[in-house]
Amino acid sequence: MSNRRVKSQVLLAGGSGLLGDTIISSLRCAAESNKATVDVTVLSRSGPSSSIDSSSADSTNFNLKHVKWDGETPTDLRDEDVEGLTHAINLCGENISEGGETILAKLGIRSW
Repeated sequence: MSNRRVKSQVLLAGGSGLLGDTIISSLRCAAESNKATVDVTVLSRSGPSSSIDSSSADSTNFNLKHVKWDGETPTDLRDEDVEGLTHAINLCGENISEGGETILAKLGIRSW
């Protein structure tokens, strides 16, 4: 088995919600177990999630950055944030943790 660590640079759009928190936690676990070096940039309308504190999330193998974005105007995202990008995950869309049981909410989720 190889001891070589994987280097990942992840852009997580819409990552401040329930699914984003879960993905970030999984990536942090991989980094802390020395399986990977992971840099995550989260684009979201709301800013950092309350359950994922970016200051406590950074370590030798894991770096987390939040960029606030309204989905329309240019962001503070810099070229170095996307150079070498290995993964892009798009979670933008309907909030599945609030009101997902109404017909309109279900239609909104399906339309994405």
